[in-house]
Amino acid sequence: MTLRTTLLGLTLSAMLPTSASAAPPPPCTPARPGANVSAQPEAWRRAVEALVEATGAPGQPWSCVGGEVDLVVSAAWKTLPRTDDAAEPPPQAEA
Repeated sequence: MTLRTTLLGLTLSAMLPTSASAAPPPPCTPARPGANVSAQPEAWRRAVEALVEATGAPGQPWSCVGGEVDLVVSAAWKTLPRTDDAAEPPPQAEA
C-alpha cells in the first residue's frame, strides 16, 4: 500500500456518514381511530385498532402518515374512510 492509496482511503472514510452525523429518521406518526370507531361492535373496533397499530410500523406504504381511520357499519354496508394528514380525504362512495 502506498502513501497515496492510504491517504485516499482515509479521505473517503472521513466522508462517510457516521451515526453521530447522520440525520435521525423522521418520527413515525401512526393513524388515529376516527370518531365512529367506538360506536362499532367489539370485533370491528379491534380490527381498526390493529390497522391503526400497523400504521405505526415504519417501512410499509401505509406507515407513518398520520391521519385517521374511521369505520361505519350498518346492516346494509360498511365503509372505512381514511384521511391522510397531508392530503384531502378521498371522495366517499354513495351507499
